[in-house]
Amino acid sequence: MREGMALRMNFWLRGAVPGLLAVGLLLFSVLPLGLPYFGDVRPLLILIAVFYWSIFWPELMPAILVFSIGLGFDLLAGGPPGIMALVLLLVRGVCVNQHRPIVGQTFVVGWLGFALIAVGAYLVLWLLHSIYYFTLFDPRPLVGQFVITVLFYPLVAWAFTMVQSWISRSVVE
Repeated sequence: MREGMALRMNFWLRGAVPGLLAVGLLLFSVLPLGLPYFGDVRPLLILIAVFYWSIFWPELMPAILVFSIGLGFDLLAGGPPGIMALVLLLVRGVCVNQHRPIVGQTFVVGWLGFALIAVGAYLVLWLLHSIYYFTLFDPRPLVGQFVITVLFYPLVAWAFTMVQSWISRSVVE
């Protein structure tokens, strides 16, 4: 009986790892990095987390977690509450419903898929912020953030692939 309980607890803890990683990336995303030549532009790593896990293992990135991460980002970054939550929920919805063209393909196809979804996410972010503040914002900072986020994708996706492999091994064992 104890062995079964230990196995269930092990499985549950391993399943919580993607959410914990996403929360860690949320905290990292709002830290002032002070990178030279970039100013306040920093990668939106939670977008990568939501994309990756929603494509490859959506059960480990449920909508309530995505909403909570987005709302946490809004509150910590000082943005309008709910905008990032909505954008991340939209990204999750698209990924869960359209994951077939990406799953099982090469890494480059996944990277391009992320870039396409990120373009849509950044356009929605820009539009919602412009509506919220009743002004058209200069899109250049978002374009810079988009580029940095897309360039960070390979590193973060590689780390998530290692974590996914580790979680999968525990399910088989």
